Amino acid sequence: MEASGLDKDLEKMFALNSERMEKMAVSGAVIDMSDPIRDLSLALHPPCLKLMISDVRQEIKGVRSYRLISSRRETGLPYFRAGQYLSLKAQINNKVVSRPYTISSAPYLSKNFYELTIAYKEGGFVSEYIWDSWQPGFEIIATGPHGNCYYDPLRDQPDLIALAGGSGIAPIRSLINEMIKTGKPRRMICLYGSRDEKNIIFQAELAELARQHPEQFTLIHVLSEPTASWQGYTGFITAEVLQKAIDDPLNYSYFICGPPEMSTFCLNSLAKLGIPRRSIRSEPTATADIPLTDNDQPQDNRNIFYAIQYTRREKTGMIKALAAETILTALERAGLNPDAQCRSGECGFCRALLLSGSVLIRKDGDGRRAADLEYGYIHTCSTYPLSDLQLIIT
Repeated sequence: MEASGLDKDLEKMFALNSERMEKMAVSGAVIDMSDPIRDLSLALHPPCLKLMISDVRQEIKGVRSYRLISSRRETGLPYFRAGQYLSLKAQINNKVVSRPYTISSAPYLSKNFYELTIAYKEGGFVSEYIWDSWQPGFEIIATGPHGNCYYDPLRDQPDLIALAGGSGIAPIRSLINEMIKTGKPRRMICLYGSRDEKNIIFQAELAELARQHPEQFTLIHVLSEPTASWQGYTGFITAEVLQKAIDDPLNYSYFICGPPEMSTFCLNSLAKLGIPRRSIRSEPTATADIPLTDNDQPQDNRNIFYAIQYTRREKTGMIKALAAETILTALERAGLNPDAQCRSGECGFCRALLLSGSVLIRKDGDGRRAADLEYGYIHTCSTYPLSDLQLIIT
């Protein structure tokens, strides 16, 4: 009886499979497993960067620039956009921690090196480690480049206003040098806030760039504690200062890079001028570095320890977390080596599912997407415990 329907189809399939196996057995051909698109993707976005300090340069007291090259000398460094950062991974006191640092060198130099410009912070867990350890030849691990605070001609105006404070000039320096090299963006006015003349980072370099390229780059210093001889702007970057320095504030896109309090102050100044939020890019700021206020959490509550029961990759455990520290910090202190990048609540790399308990999420660090909000996810880098918690760590 002749096979029909499904039986006939199966008979043909098995016959075809046998024919293929016979041809493969006699061909001796080697299957080409190369994937140039995959190789290019890994070169542009490697899962891990192995870097080495090649040079250390003192900029001003308490601020150094570190030049990083690839530890694998046969490979270059991935390209980045001015304003992006590296997430550094460091093992300190047997604990693995991460910190984001924005690249201060220009992208067109990335084939050869990156530069990070880092301010020393008294009592800073990571900055003290960097100051003590990072010497030429020292090797570090990082991921990235990461971040969305970069110039995009499809999104941003061709003319920019940069508002920088302290070491926040690092990404702006990168953007200035890239602009002068490529012509994109077209022009930038930089208002740079410093304490006094001695605390201006890259002072000679920025002055020379402004002198050589006046049609592209204008530099305006604003000093909060100037000497008696200072004749420029004083105080802070207020709406009044912006109105004096800029012809028409609505004709620009804005980039804010600096300490948390400076970023908040500048955002309020721009709001007074009617600048829409869509015209403003702001550098991610590690929310753990922003002191809690009594409006966030009463002082008496900050010294309480809570229990966090967690599940991670089918393993469960229990740790203690101080109410005044982010959940991410507690996980790092417990030696769990959690995934993290921006530490500002923006990227969501450290997200966790909150199964039970109460938390405090900083408004200035709540970058959760709608789906995270709907299904109960938190970003551990900007979230503080208010009770015992139960989490699933992704």
